[in-house]
Amino acid sequence: AYMRFNNAMTGFAWGFDADAAIAPVFLRTTDGGTSWTPVQGLSQPTAYSQFVIQWRNGDIGLAHNGYDVAYATDDGGQTWRDVT
Repeated sequence: AYMRFNNAMTGFAWGFDADAAIAPVFLRTTDGGTSWTPVQGLSQPTAYSQFVIQWRNGDIGLAHNGYDVAYATDDGGQTWRDVT
């Protein structure tokens, strides 16, 4: 699993869920990691394990696998859009 925070409270974790027959997961926290919720709307979950998340600031970010999948956010990761 991988984890990246864009500020003290908001962060993301991604990888594979061993409890769900290795299903890919992409999660978000807004309380410093106390609780996590799935991020919806990413259409290529098999690429999650290869993602790198880069933040320009607390709102603008890019999640990409370095090859052919990229998603951008401009609201701190609440929503992501495919920019591939």
